[in-house]
Amino acid sequence: MSKTNKEAWTGGKNISPEALEKRKKINKKIFKFGCLPILILFGLFVLIGIFADPPSETENTITELNDPLNIGIDSLNTLVGKKVPYDKWDEWGSPKTLDGTNNQYWVVYLDSANVSFVSDKKTDKVLFAGFEEQNAINYVNEVQAERKKLIEKQLSGWDGSHIQLTKLIKKAMNDPDSYEHDETVYWDMGSHLVVRTTYRGKNAFGGVVRNWVKAKTDIDTGTVLEIIEQGP
Repeated sequence: MSKTNKEAWTGGKNISPEALEKRKKINKKIFKFGCLPILILFGLFVLIGIFADPPSETENTITELNDPLNIGIDSLNTLVGKKVPYDKWDEWGSPKTLDGTNNQYWVVYLDSANVSFVSDKKTDKVLFAGFEEQNAINYVNEVQAERKKLIEKQLSGWDGSHIQLTKLIKKAMNDPDSYEHDETVYWDMGSHLVVRTTYRGKNAFGGVVRNWVKAKTDIDTGTVLEIIEQGP
């Protein structure tokens, strides 16, 4: 190391003009390259603070909102399969009927407890119990979506006719080859389907007539369980 460099690094106040100039250049380099990473990090923290969303009231109080009466999810789970606990209504809130309620399901929300239920209307048994209003609706939507897939397997993708019922109709017809499907509608009764098919076909005199058949079918296999009624 030269004398000037050594003096610039280690010298006190009384140093030569050359060493003083050298020290200024060294200080500039230290500031430029030593402080630069610190300045970059500081800038990043500032940007994060500007653009980050502050925690909402909902986020701050979500624990309180989920279970305001301290019921506990385990306690709710024990209700599934049992009769609807109407005795809890006074404490848990006035029931509000939700979307998804139909001839099979009763979907309800109790605001004081933030609890929602799904029950079977025929048995009055709880099928789902959980916190938050939307969860009961989601449960019914998922169940119905799976049920719809199961039912659609029993229907023809070509014309929507019920496959098993169509076979039975043709078997009983005077001229099965003359069968023409008009319309098939069904009603989901929970434990089974009620299916009505309207069709055309030739009678014993060769004339084309319009007929319909209403039948009870198995929800899982599509098997025709009973002919309910039929007629022209």
